[in-house]
Amino acid sequence: MLNFNLGLPPIPGVTVTEFKERTYEQILAEASNLSADDVTTIERICEEAAGLSPIKKDAILRQIHLVTGIAKKMLTQQAEGNANNSEPDQLELARKVIASIGPENILQSGQFTWKFAPTGVWKRCDDREVKQGVQTTLENERLAVTSSRVNGVTEVLKSDIFKADHEFNRGNPESVNCLNGELELLGEHWLLRPHRRELYRTTQIPIAFDPSATAPLFWQFLNEIFRDDPDRNHKITVVLEMMGYSLMGHANREKFMLLIGAGANGKSVILATLESLLGKENVAGVQPANFDNRFQRGHLDQKLANIVTELKQGETIADAELKAITSGEPATVEHKNKDPFVMRPFATCWFGTNHMPHTRDYSDAFFRRAIVVPFNRVFGPHEQDPGLKEKLTTELPGILNYVLWAYAQVVKRGGFTVPASSFEAQRKWQIEANQVAQFVEDRCEGRADGRATIEFLYETYKGWAQAVGVRQTLGQRHFCDRLEQLGFNRAKGTAGVRIISGLTLKGMPA
Repeated sequence: MLNFNLGLPPIPGVTVTEFKERTYEQILAEASNLSADDVTTIERICEEAAGLSPIKKDAILRQIHLVTGIAKKMLTQQAEGNANNSEPDQLELARKVIASIGPENILQSGQFTWKFAPTGVWKRCDDREVKQGVQTTLENERLAVTSSRVNGVTEVLKSDIFKADHEFNRGNPESVNCLNGELELLGEHWLLRPHRRELYRTTQIPIAFDPSATAPLFWQFLNEIFRDDPDRNHKITVVLEMMGYSLMGHANREKFMLLIGAGANGKSVILATLESLLGKENVAGVQPANFDNRFQRGHLDQKLANIVTELKQGETIADAELKAITSGEPATVEHKNKDPFVMRPFATCWFGTNHMPHTRDYSDAFFRRAIVVPFNRVFGPHEQDPGLKEKLTTELPGILNYVLWAYAQVVKRGGFTVPASSFEAQRKWQIEANQVAQFVEDRCEGRADGRATIEFLYETYKGWAQAVGVRQTLGQRHFCDRLEQLGFNRAKGTAGVRIISGLTLKGMPA
């Protein structure tokens, strides 16, 4: 049952001019032109001076005393807050700001302030936005707007709305927050519900769900790019499945996507369409070689996907961090000018490339997280449509329906479709990444009394590499380096022949 009547009350807005602090020089210049009759201005300048350093404050008060004749002691009392001053305390002011927004619509979690938007999503507030709300309240209370007062009330406000260990994105993890409600997977069907503030959803795609929408151009595009592939249908299906998985605010299925192939083959169009589907604000673009940088990795916080259209040639994946991101493992990261915090990522990683990336992790645990989709067809200039990306944005509601259906099948069967070409590409990537270890496993055996000449081993390795489809073999020196990393040793045999000890080819005597 679909319910499009959301019935959410509007959230009171705050419309203010940007708060700007005056400099010491500006305040002093105004103080120099006062007279004893400028009482209101004198009070305001005294309160502004209270937010400055003691030396600057004293200089301003002395200047006021000099030009007006008002006693310095009286000016100091005014600046520091006279005991008879009846202005509201900072907590009272902070709660007036909170009331103007709605206490149910704002909270502080860790170092971030969050506010519920009328569209049905919780969004982080910039500190300046919070201070603008404080400024409006001060103006309404006819209080001087000073930096010290604005900062003080802001800090009290954050403490008052603070919630320790607050849990965001509650409810059914198989959900998508759309513009017209929350889609929730129940069985094999998606149910549209009204937005619920109490679920604290932090992402929202820029699309309204329309169950009748279709995407014929997108469907034609998918069939064209995989036209000549024997496993075309499976490749189309897994692309749709992973696009649907990218809509989820969890990383429970532990997969990342690698689109590989030469240029003009449709990879960039798929990635651009995915970004449009998710919304630019929900997408990061961090190169996987930079995942070990906690500032770079911090860009993935609260993102649905990390999309890189082209991997940098020659760089090595930060594989441990990629595994952790793919599995949603918590990690300490940082934003610029902020304290470190613990991120629990749910961004699905998509990488476009024309070469297999380098990795130092040769384990099955790493490679089973990868879905590798080869793009074999290359479109000639006469076959390319420069406006295709833009045209596909008009079909986003229909594309959403396709990927929702595909992902529902993943949940039903408990796993993603595995095209035959993807399985083979993944196997070749793993072999190439650790080809020497694979060669030793296939053709050699370790024995304490084993030995083989380097020249013979290397020639055997090259023959093996050609047979299994390794495209880039190692030079002899790097081949021997890899053998040493595996625990075998270089040595000199009889007549100075170079050998590897502890290893022999299968079926041969030591």
